[in-house]
Amino acid sequence: MSDRPTTSKLPELPSKLIRLGLSDLEKVEKIDGYIVNMVMGSWHTPTPTGCAVCFTGAVMAMTFKTTPTATVVPYAPYFSHQDKDRLHALNSFSNGHIGGAVSDYLGRAISVKLEKKIADCLLPDNVTISSYHLNNESFKEDMRELANLLEKEGL
Repeated sequence: MSDRPTTSKLPELPSKLIRLGLSDLEKVEKIDGYIVNMVMGSWHTPTPTGCAVCFTGAVMAMTFKTTPTATVVPYAPYFSHQDKDRLHALNSFSNGHIGGAVSDYLGRAISVKLEKKIADCLLPDNVTISSYHLNNESFKEDMRELANLLEKEGL
């Protein structure tokens, strides 16, 4: 793994982005040296006991191949504007803030076709996502359901 994230393009559709996040989260859960921590306010942060990652941090770790010794945030200059927006959207989705996630997606680099789909769908502004730390399997199931809801809307 490199010290800086590689230039990887995240999926355009929010449902696919959430599924990528789930896949990457399940990978870091199995790797010694990673600690999933969605409540401490860090994205991808080395600690004395391992690298603490949130849902978005798991994508930084696995998809962008960031080393566990690197501190990484989604607004770092080595992410494209599009990836920055999508990483922020992923964080909002993981907290159930669909309105905020859609706002992040409507950031800078979104296709006109996807923008119209988002504007035309009738998604709730917020949904309940279980706390990962109270029940990690419920969190993942809620995220899968959210991805299914978005996919049903063509997102």
